[in-house]
Amino acid sequence: MITLDAITKGYQRGSSEVAALRGISIKIKKGDFVAVAGPSGSGKTTMMNIIGLLDRPSSGRLMIEGVPMDDLSRRERTRFRREHLGFIFQSFNLISVLSVFENVELPLIIARSPLSSSQRRKKVSEVIRRVGLDGREDHKPAELSGGQQQRVAIARALVTVPTLVIADEPTANLDSATGERILSLMKEINRNNGTTFLFSTHDPVIRDMADHVILLHDGNVEREILGSER
Repeated sequence: MITLDAITKGYQRGSSEVAALRGISIKIKKGDFVAVAGPSGSGKTTMMNIIGLLDRPSSGRLMIEGVPMDDLSRRERTRFRREHLGFIFQSFNLISVLSVFENVELPLIIARSPLSSSQRRKKVSEVIRRVGLDGREDHKPAELSGGQQQRVAIARALVTVPTLVIADEPTANLDSATGERILSLMKEINRNNGTTFLFSTHDPVIRDMADHVILLHDGNVEREILGSER
């Protein structure tokens, strides 16, 4: 369960403060497949960054899996993020000097996975295959198209089987067929592992697949739509 209770966030711009979030309260159940939608400037990115522990709210309370995030030190937040969260950034954030295989393997190494070297290689190869990049394992990011780099970023987020995956426009750089295949993979992981997925998106396909749609406008929750209400 993820609970946002009266979360506000403001940013200082010169002599004035801009309110990005205006006291939003949301509950996201474990295992939900959630789409966060809204126009530019609605607060989507700010909300995702707060849930992803990349930013702190100005006020309010965030709970993830029953743990109050406000009470954690910087080191504890970093550890929680590493052990429980996976990120798919729109800008990919791949490491240019590493191969596809090495980029996907890196989270397992950082998390000190108990897998043996051979088990780790097998797991990385399987995730790479499932996002359609088998045969590209030795390529560097600069040798890939934008869509292929996006798939590497997705594989890297999924390889640790995190509790929560936070995805910023994960299908934005993919053709429709590849996007649907990637979303099907995420939905399968969601069903089989109980992984919660949280998407910031304009993609109507993701919204149609979502169990829970959160519509933001001007830093407020304009509406929430649950699957049973469609």
